[in-house]
Amino acid sequence: MAKALQRDVALSAKVLQLVNSSFFAPSRRTTSLEEAVLRLGVQTIRSLVLAVLASRASTGPDPAGPGRPDELQRLNDHALETARLARRLAQPAERDDAGCAGLLHVCGQLALVAGGPDAFGETAAHAGAYLLTLWGLPAEVVEAVACLSDPVEARPDRHLDLVSVVQVAHVLVESEHIGSCGWSGVPVPDRAWLEAAGVFDEVSAWKAEQRARVS
Repeated sequence: MAKALQRDVALSAKVLQLVNSSFFAPSRRTTSLEEAVLRLGVQTIRSLVLAVLASRASTGPDPAGPGRPDELQRLNDHALETARLARRLAQPAERDDAGCAGLLHVCGQLALVAGGPDAFGETAAHAGAYLLTLWGLPAEVVEAVACLSDPVEARPDRHLDLVSVVQVAHVLVESEHIGSCGWSGVPVPDRAWLEAAGVFDEVSAWKAEQRARVS
């Protein structure tokens, strides 16, 4: 069920928003869809999905407008691949947070599309971070989304922290033209940077997989 949910950014966001809400009085915040499904249960998830789908059916996007299905699909594809790569590059203890930030980083873009260009008066990254804060997501995830459109900078020890992991994953997914969230222009880290960070082999393997999938 978690794998099915992660293919839809809006549904994933709703599930994580609900499980981290005060209504469920969580003892700790979670960024794992698997844990969210276990906490909420199948019936709650089913009700939530039906409510979201019913809402979409009654307020469907203009087929000619910026919220058209093909554009939303590209956003979903982009977010899902960013989440997958971020999990691969992250340290084991940070994989859930990295995957969550990668998946939900387009929430701000979706909100701007729904509310128009003046909905927030901020960048999509800041709009997304604001929403994730309101929804009770952990501060580490909020920071990773807020910093996503910043230049990718190497720490003195070349360690990839959570912010850097999500930044690198996002830039690489954009560079491979896997969907898009419109945040282009950030340079892709070079080989020396990736080697020093210890993720060059993982990135190379991921790129090979993407090209094999296309061919």
